[in-house]
Amino acid sequence: MRPTRPHALALLCAVALCAMATGCALFDRVEGERKPQLTWKQAFGTDGPEFVDATRPQLETIILEIGHVEQPLSDMSLIDLLWKEVDQIGSLEIETRRELEDNGIRVGVTGPNPPRILQSMMEVDLLWRRKRYETERVPDHLQRVSIMPGTSMPILVSDGYASCRVEVPRGSKREERTYENAKCVFRVEAEKIQEGWVKLEFIPEIHYGANGLRRVASEDGWQFSDSQRIETLYSQRFTLTLNRGELAVMTATHCDPGRLGYAFFVGDGEGDEFQRMLTVRLLDVVPAREKHTRER
Repeated sequence: MRPTRPHALALLCAVALCAMATGCALFDRVEGERKPQLTWKQAFGTDGPEFVDATRPQLETIILEIGHVEQPLSDMSLIDLLWKEVDQIGSLEIETRRELEDNGIRVGVTGPNPPRILQSMMEVDLLWRRKRYETERVPDHLQRVSIMPGTSMPILVSDGYASCRVEVPRGSKREERTYENAKCVFRVEAEKIQEGWVKLEFIPEIHYGANGLRRVASEDGWQFSDSQRIETLYSQRFTLTLNRGELAVMTATHCDPGRLGYAFFVGDGEGDEFQRMLTVRLLDVVPAREKHTRER
């Protein structure tokens, strides 16, 4: 019989002493059977220690601040002054800017420090909203939203119209159409270019008609969604590149009923008294890693 090696015997004794001292067991015995102890979640109330799977790409979230500013049509002086401080030339290609202006949409970009005129407009907007709603508490004109790169989200621009007449761009011509139960929306798609820089694509849409079960395309194939009909105006889409803190500004070029910009930012031509302005600020791009636990 081979003698037991001294160091092996010492190791076995150390293990036995530890088990006796702590009173721990790797398994509980119930009726002679082995049963695992409590899981991490049962013991500590969490999903377990978090770890990062290096094989998965890091996810990020783009944080935007959406602003809706209203200005009385009886006093357009502030909007006229604002466009003297907004870059309309460098933000868009010349042909895109001209086509948007022909259809009544004005687009520009400001730096991280908002123009003084824009701050004044927001103060006027608050007073104007209090007058319209006849209350001290009015809806906030700023809203923070999150969007994942490579995805899109809708931004509601106009109020709902019982009936809305719009000259829809069709190539070099316009086709006059009337939409019942309509609202104007920008669908925004986001893409991170590099650290601190994001590209946003704005696609005008007119949602109209009654809600109904409709077939829509998705990454997993065709799905059904309870929604209105959508007129997507791809010819009027435009792209803006924003650095962290910069602000995109959009409104109507003039009050011309029937133009696309009028439908988005003024109204349906039936006694509207204010002009809307949409602002989109890039606040930040932050990590948004998926959480994986050791119990998966």
